[in-house]
Amino acid sequence: MSHGLPDFYRGVDIAYQALGEMIVRPKYGAANRAVGGGAVSGVTQNELISVAGKGIIYGGLLYAYNSESLVGDSIYYEIDGNQVAYWSFYNLAKYNITKGPTIGFYLLKYDDVKFVYSVAFSSGLTFESSFLVRYDSTVIAAHTAWCHMFYALI
Repeated sequence: MSHGLPDFYRGVDIAYQALGEMIVRPKYGAANRAVGGGAVSGVTQNELISVAGKGIIYGGLLYAYNSESLVGDSIYYEIDGNQVAYWSFYNLAKYNITKGPTIGFYLLKYDDVKFVYSVAFSSGLTFESSFLVRYDSTVIAAHTAWCHMFYALI
């Protein structure tokens, strides 16, 4: 209204606005899928997925199974070199982190009888340089862990 009539008498004109910053949504490319995992043995840190670039995460899934309990195994999630989340299956179940979006990922399945565990990754997180998913094993016996991530790069 600084130039005469109120805005509702004419369309909004960006040239007349005093904006400190204008945010334009980036145009993302086609969706991509990254898959990593397989047999995990011993007390190790296993990098399942590492993607470099700038983009957005649409979501993902990590699952692990074995013939014995994996409750102490943990998922490490990093975006742009910063830790987003680092939780064990046990703590996800203990604190009932079962609905997203929450801390970057949330628990989908926790079966300590059949020894099947899975988490889903929240959507909408953006990254400027990279993201990484790591599976930290605490069980000496060989078991299986897989991760699928869906993302797009600018």
